[in-house]
Amino acid sequence: MKRILLIITITIMMIPSIYSIEPERKQFIQLITPKTEYAIYMLWGSLPVLYASMHMQMHDVPSIVWAQRREHFDFSHLPQHVQQVEDLYLREGHLARVIQELARDSSARFTVYLTDTMAGWAILQYFISIGISLDRLDIELLSDGSATTNLYYQQYINDPSAAISRYQLQRQKVRRALYHTTYVNGERLATWDYHYMYAFSTELPRVRYWLPHTTAVFPINSLIHLDMNWFVLPFHTLYDALTNDQKRQFERLLQFNREEFDAVLYTTEESQIPVIMIGAWSTDSNGNRRISATFEQDVKELISRMGKGYRFFFKGHPELPSGNPKEQALMKQLGFETLPNVSFPFELLLLAYPQLIVGGYSSSVFVTANKDQLRFILGSLTTQPVLALHERGMWPLAMHIVH
Repeated sequence: MKRILLIITITIMMIPSIYSIEPERKQFIQLITPKTEYAIYMLWGSLPVLYASMHMQMHDVPSIVWAQRREHFDFSHLPQHVQQVEDLYLREGHLARVIQELARDSSARFTVYLTDTMAGWAILQYFISIGISLDRLDIELLSDGSATTNLYYQQYINDPSAAISRYQLQRQKVRRALYHTTYVNGERLATWDYHYMYAFSTELPRVRYWLPHTTAVFPINSLIHLDMNWFVLPFHTLYDALTNDQKRQFERLLQFNREEFDAVLYTTEESQIPVIMIGAWSTDSNGNRRISATFEQDVKELISRMGKGYRFFFKGHPELPSGNPKEQALMKQLGFETLPNVSFPFELLLLAYPQLIVGGYSSSVFVTANKDQLRFILGSLTTQPVLALHERGMWPLAMHIVH
């Protein structure tokens, strides 16, 4: 504990003087820099990890980070002003004790970078219940990607009048929890369902909602999204604002070995263009896992339509990294190659190689692809925000193969 507090209270400049950089970047950095004594990163899911890992390179505010997906990180490459807190699935109480120690200084304020699906229970349990008032908190909600958008569609779209009633009831319950409920100091609260995350984002006094895509994917017939303080921040905007040194540090933190991928994707002996196909996973009637029921037809048509001059790599879903044996055999027959270890959020590869061609089965990775990167979509599109972005012409070069 003493080591954590010692490190976290040391302020070390990690970015160049804002007076020595171009005005646009200076303004952007000021916009996203914490204005409080401490920053706290509470990360669940890959997209918040991507946001936070870039963001912490761009300021020097003493910070702590907790991450559910620890496998993404090499914590030895954290910036010197950031300290990891180990707390397995937040069951061990370490994070709560560190926050309590920091909050002993009643003048200390916190900027909390929080995965949106954690918003309700995390704010109540780790701040409100231990007596940290809302006026000491600036909240930055980090979109969890598909979960964020699909929840909106599930709750607030089909019946606008019912949606408004549901939303208002949720807001009432959130207000009661935030302002009218007395908690025992340090009390562990019952988990609040993530369905309340939009209500929390409305009721908190200082909150921004980070999105990696346009707000136009949210239909306006419910009007609810107009209440949100959206902060549209595509990943490439954040990445492009990093200095070269910060990019290298960010890549090391997330275990991305650029030299290794350079050697695999762009060898001097190989003139063919690399293409990465993103996998999915499903189960058949017997419960056996597979990439897709139409995988063979999809892949053969893809190769036929793409033509010659390409090298195909497969990047599987974490639930099914390599496909089932039959699918593996087919890919081997068709000449698919294997990528090096991909323990980092795959979106990082799209940021590092903006010319890289990608495609595959519907994935939140698509959101990070620029308009020229995504060249093919396999199978039906049924989830948001990919469906809405595709319908809006986000990726004009992408062929859609459906069987």
